[in-house]
Amino acid sequence: MRPTIVLLIGTSSAGKSTLAKRLQDALPEPYLLLGIDDVFRMVPERWGGGLGGPMSAVGFRYDRTSEQGAVTIRYGAVGEAILKGMHHAVAAFAEAGNNLIVDEMLLDERVLVDWTRQLGRFQPYLVQVTAAEAVLERRERERGGVPGLARGHLRVNDLRHRDLLIDTTDQQLDVYTEALSRWIQTRPPATAVGEYRQDYGLP
Repeated sequence: MRPTIVLLIGTSSAGKSTLAKRLQDALPEPYLLLGIDDVFRMVPERWGGGLGGPMSAVGFRYDRTSEQGAVTIRYGAVGEAILKGMHHAVAAFAEAGNNLIVDEMLLDERVLVDWTRQLGRFQPYLVQVTAAEAVLERRERERGGVPGLARGHLRVNDLRHRDLLIDTTDQQLDVYTEALSRWIQTRPPATAVGEYRQDYGLP
């Protein structure tokens, strides 16, 4: 049986990490959990430690140039190679027969193109996790996050194709976890990645 991959995609403070961990605990089969924050922790400090190292222009850096106070994470050649390495790693785990949950905040659409390229053969589920912008910003303040990061990545993580949408504005994560677990176990058809492959002209 083909392994199941669940990509939980959403901006900062949407509730992905909490949902991902609860989902991993709820599912009856073993699922590996990998997140973009796990990858950031692997990056040498000079290339983005705190996203402000001396080599962060080629690694990862914060972009605070927006007039609306939005903050986005930008990346250079080293950062791009790291992100692609994450995508290859998830594909390799799946190739070995592992189920996976991926906690992902898209930095730009190029990242989604590469996810589509690497995981298309596994037909992963694209599950968008979102919340009202005011709620995202309140959570950001309460957790001591980077002000403006949720807003900065909100649009690129608003998927035009998705297999499921979860809105955590009311924070009923137990309800959503149970519903998502049941949904995954029914193995519904995954269509979003196929639609993106058509958009991007991928075979």
